[in-house]
Amino acid sequence: AWEAFYKGYTKALDETEFILSESGKLVKLKDVCIDNTGFSKFVDSTTLKKLFNLQGELLSNEIIDVNLIISTVEEFGLGKIIKITDLIQSISNENFKAWLTNPENNIVFLRYLIDNRLLDLLASNELFLSKDLKLLKSNEILSDLGSDYKELVWLNFTRLLHPDISSILPEISLQLKQYEPISFIKEIICKEKKVEIIAGLNDGTVSFDDFYCYLAKYASNPLFPATEIKQFPGKTLQGTLPDWSSQVYFNTSSISKLSSQKALPVGLYYLLDDNWSSNPNLKTLAEK
Repeated sequence: AWEAFYKGYTKALDETEFILSESGKLVKLKDVCIDNTGFSKFVDSTTLKKLFNLQGELLSNEIIDVNLIISTVEEFGLGKIIKITDLIQSISNENFKAWLTNPENNIVFLRYLIDNRLLDLLASNELFLSKDLKLLKSNEILSDLGSDYKELVWLNFTRLLHPDISSILPEISLQLKQYEPISFIKEIICKEKKVEIIAGLNDGTVSFDDFYCYLAKYASNPLFPATEIKQFPGKTLQGTLPDWSSQVYFNTSSISKLSSQKALPVGLYYLLDDNWSSNPNLKTLAEK
């Protein structure tokens, strides 16, 4: 008797449209989707279904107690419950990534993560939108360049949080890698961007003054990578050198006099522009 009742009960669950969906119509249990992540409060149902690749209808918000429906879905394996594990899996899908590359959408998703205390859990995923619209992990993107942002325009560094996001969600910055000048010089200038910078110095797209004036600010720091910086091209009155291994001198009045009198052998010495000796920071850098 029990088996007959159970078969009839499960058949009714499978065939009867009795669950109120978000669209206002009744649907079968197997066609209902229940959001257990809270993300449906931040996006419309069409977007949610597309991002999670869902079939069926979302459960109506008018249903106050969803626990009975959830337990029925879990017991009979009918319908779909969207869990955090589904969210984690979905953010690696191309549909979700494409959606996140829109600044407005990225803000919505990051706000959802903040409000639901999920940001730490997902920070190692490519979720943070850069200024050039690429998705990066929290340890790959900087919140900003601090007070040096104007002096680094020449670098065109794009691994920075999109300005729309940083202005609307300033708290996101705390989750990201912070700008620290010496580390930036070591990791970005001397390694990641080295080839590009050298090419720019040689073809004129990067200004020698801009490049060395930025570095000179930090030349007095004991951790400043002077040896690595000396591998970059140097501009002298006699021309551009591939590095700083040659004999380079400050352009003092005595050397200028000897040079003008052709008392010094050509090709064995190189003179820096006057601003290298007049600017204390540049002078410190050259003396390194």
